[in-house]
Amino acid sequence: MAFVVRRLLVLIPTWLGLSLFAFTLSSMSPGDPAELILSRELNEPATPQQLDDFREKFGLNDPFFVQYGGFVVDSLRGDLGISFRSGQPVR
Repeated sequence: MAFVVRRLLVLIPTWLGLSLFAFTLSSMSPGDPAELILSRELNEPATPQQLDDFREKFGLNDPFFVQYGGFVVDSLRGDLGISFRSGQPVR
């Protein structure tokens, strides 16, 4: 039982570290996700209003740590967010 408890305690910082690393990489990737997704969906460049609405809807205007904190809290509840492509829940 002690072995299982130790492994579970190690799992928490490992998961946080890996998720922070992946989240950082995705936020540092070149390009604006709003522009990429909307231009693909619309088959033409998006208007500034459409870009602002998309960023607001998906929280892309929030600071990095607010976005990451929301991701951690939501994933602890089992909510992995909404797919940018399909608009459906990820799970």
